[in-house]
Amino acid sequence: MTEPGPMITLLVNRINDLQNPDFLPAPSAKPDPRFIRYVELVTELRKAGVMVWVKDPRKEVEFVVVISDYAPRYSQTVREYLALLGLPRPADESKDIVLPVYFALKGRELGGIGISTRSTLDLIEILRAAIELPQKHKLPGMAINYPPTGLAGKDIRIRSSADKPKTSSLAVKYRGYWFYIDETDQPTKLFFRAMRLFWSVSITSSAEARTAAPVLTIPVSQ
Repeated sequence: MTEPGPMITLLVNRINDLQNPDFLPAPSAKPDPRFIRYVELVTELRKAGVMVWVKDPRKEVEFVVVISDYAPRYSQTVREYLALLGLPRPADESKDIVLPVYFALKGRELGGIGISTRSTLDLIEILRAAIELPQKHKLPGMAINYPPTGLAGKDIRIRSSADKPKTSSLAVKYRGYWFYIDETDQPTKLFFRAMRLFWSVSITSSAEARTAAPVLTIPVSQ
């Protein structure tokens, strides 16, 4: 089973009232420990096979999270998971828990999970902030001074070198320096693959929308 944690941290910036911002408001600020704990709980429940994300057969919403056969071994874990989301604990732990998923800011009021995701441009901005700039590129006006990154960007590194790197999975030369992703840097490679995928999807969707757009015909009087 693929670890869900890294993708949740990368793509989701809010789940109900748990926030995972792109950038932190101040150098001394820390990521929300509740979001970190949420990711840990989801990973544990997914690994145990008691939590799945499926299409809603009733078509009331597109997706639901189903938690089943969790008692008694994972009862406390499920209770903590629901508490983090601001949802009530089940009255009968022998029954499945079905949580509707809404792609919206709020889900707690609807008895489910509200998810807000990052855009492709958000991912690009986080990646830009992860560039290790050479001193010559730090002149005023040459680069943006980003605040500290949140959880999604904390392990991301675009390295720089005056010499062509010998161990890189991707490298480009710009203004006399090489900027690259080290071939052993799995978090950054995962981030970059995800960003490329969503960039491709965005371009394809835009192209399809233009192709499918209706044509407005304006009659010309004789």
